Amino acid sequence: MQAKKDYYSSNPRKQGVIMEQVNVKKRLNYFDWIRGLMILWMLIYHISLNYGKITFGEPEEGASVFTFMSFFMATFYVGSGYFFSDKKDFRNFLLDKLKKIGIPYVTFSIWGVVIFEVYCLLTSGQLGDLDLFASIRTGCVRQNGPLWFLFSLFFCNIIYYALSKTGGKIKNVIILGCILAAYITHNKVQILSYGNILLGLTFFHFGYLLRHYYGERLNNWIFGVMALVTCLTIGLFSPQRLEFVRNFLVQGDWIVNFIYTACACFFLWYISQLWEHDNSTEKGLLFLGRESIVVYAFHRPVLNWVIEPIIRYIYPSVNYFEFLTISLVSILILYAILNHLLNKYCPQLIGKRRQLTDI
Repeated sequence: MQAKKDYYSSNPRKQGVIMEQVNVKKRLNYFDWIRGLMILWMLIYHISLNYGKITFGEPEEGASVFTFMSFFMATFYVGSGYFFSDKKDFRNFLLDKLKKIGIPYVTFSIWGVVIFEVYCLLTSGQLGDLDLFASIRTGCVRQNGPLWFLFSLFFCNIIYYALSKTGGKIKNVIILGCILAAYITHNKVQILSYGNILLGLTFFHFGYLLRHYYGERLNNWIFGVMALVTCLTIGLFSPQRLEFVRNFLVQGDWIVNFIYTACACFFLWYISQLWEHDNSTEKGLLFLGRESIVVYAFHRPVLNWVIEPIIRYIYPSVNYFEFLTISLVSILILYAILNHLLNKYCPQLIGKRRQLTDI
């Protein structure tokens, strides 16, 4: 045992591998839990939209859970920024992002179009309109709207890589410029979701700063409490829809939204690293976070053109909670099956490397 210990301690390469494994474990315990929680909320949010419980972009009649949880998309940018690294040369960095983000983007774009066209053929006997103009605005096919995030995240990574080579002060100035540009462009029609990229870069940088200044843990609880108080104050006294999605606010104050979202992301990160996330429920959220790309990218076409039409046809008088339960359970079951099949037979389609069998 002593010889083995000496070998690892004297071998920088092996030491690096061990540290990388430790960091991966800590990532699962923190940001993957957040990502799993936010993915679960995203499903509830989209199911509620489909039922008509809420309307995208419109303010609430008073504070509600949808008001307080509307920051959820920003957490994905924060998490990506937290784990950002520019250690690779640009060519390898680009190839890595094309594999992990670009290929799933193409895979599930095709998935959305196929399901939509099959639905149109079955219900009307003809192919549906793909509405390519909508794709120019959002950066994704209309048949799978959530893919706007993958499009935006890809370019956030590439732009931030370039910014990381400019030096810290210049990068901070440019990020401040992105905030200003995002403010100027909100409530305006966008091309290729550029508003999301601008705002996404800001929260991407926010995640990077969390790691740079606080590391893995935040010991000063005062900042966590201040963030929570700010969120509660805004949510209770300014009960608008605090949207981040699309940076295209139909109604609401952009500055208030931005402050709220930043504080909410910070508080969620703060509380997530206070415990070990080792019970069965939290392990389920960790798994959902770790394998989030499939459920994120596949769920909307299935919900829109498979699950909802079937529920409406079989049970026209379905109430909201029944619709929510049936849809959520159906999506999670289909996700588990599809995720297993893709990981086993064609992981490349979801940006993963095929695992070699140990000898």
